[in-house]
Order: sequence, then structure tokens, then C-alpha cells
Amino acid sequence: MFRKNIIIASLLLLLAGCASVGQKFSAGEPKNSLPFMAKDLVEEMHSIAVPPFSGDRQAWHEAAQEVIAQAPKASLIPQKKLDAAIRTTKKDPALLLLEERIEYVSKLGKSVQADAVLNGVILSREDRHELILQLVSSKDSRVLWVQTADFSFKDNQITRSDQKELLNKMLSPLIPLLGKREKPSRKPDKGVKPQQAPEDVSPM
Repeated sequence: MFRKNIIIASLLLLLAGCASVGQKFSAGEPKNSLPFMAKDLVEEMHSIAVPPFSGDRQAWHEAAQEVIAQAPKASLIPQKKLDAAIRTTKKDPALLLLEERIEYVSKLGKSVQADAVLNGVILSREDRHELILQLVSSKDSRVLWVQTADFSFKDNQITRSDQKELLNKMLSPLIPLLGKREKPSRKPDKGVKPQQAPEDVSPM
């Protein structure tokens, strides 16, 4: 009986240890209940770039790239192409402030022929962190979508699985819409009239 109690106690301690490891990372629900600024334009975004996030020390943008790559009708700008474009800017996107990043990521997206850029910013306050995600149009720096969520982790215990779980939750409304419809074709300028075929000239 004593040995049986020892075994049960050992199992309980083991389970408690596993539970404590699982609780190293925790995240809240997405906070923005109206994340879309222009859903129709989001549906026209076919190619997406995901540069390093501001304030990021755990490679969140790599996890975000994996999530964006799941979009059924949108493509991800390759990392090598993005890295080459970042080097030409002579700036580290991970060090830029939120107010500096909108114009920066828009120009970066345009340079790699991306329709939009997933802009990420991590704000840290002691042991609490806030992840801000924005979809920014490369064409005009317009913010098309935004979402935020709080998260925390202990003893630097954060895994790619933890990151993707939160990112999937935040990006789930966005992913199905990316590239959902074709971009409208450019309309001719109103001031330009179509040329008319010359009238037949009678030899008489």
C-alpha cells in the first residue's frame, strides 16, 4: 500500500511538472473586434511580405510567414528576396518604432512587388507583451487590417508552436480573404477618347 501511494504521488508530481511547463506561455484573446479597414481591398492582396517585427527577439516573423503561407490564394514573398531588399534600406526593421514602420514597410513591399506587408510590432512591459499586427498596402501605405493580443512567457520559454497558435488565432479572419478576388483592370483615362477608324473614301 505504501509503495502504491509512492507511485501515485510520483505520477502526480510528474503531471504537475508537465503542466507547469505548458503554462510557461500564455496568450489572451484578440482584442480588436473590428479588425478590417477595407475588406474588399484585402481580397485583392495576392502577394504578401513579412519582414522582421519591431521589438522582436524570438523570430515571430518567421512563425508569421509559416501561417501566411497557409493562405489558399495568396503567395509569400521569399525570405531571400526580402532580406536583399532590407539590406538596401540600410535600416534594421526590428529597431523601428511603430510610427516609423508604416511608411518603411510600404516602400519595402513595393520594392519586392508585394501587394501588401504584414507589419508586426511587439510592445513589452515587464513580463507582459502586446503583439500588434497590421496589413499595410504597398501601393499607398494604407492600413487594411489590424489586430492585437497580449501574451506572456516565463524563463524565455516560448516555442514556435506557441507562436503559431497565437498567430493562427489572430490571423484566422484574414487568411481566407487574401487573394480571394482578382484586382480590377485599369480603366482608360476619361479624357482620352478611343480612336475611330478612318471612313472609307470614295474614289468618285
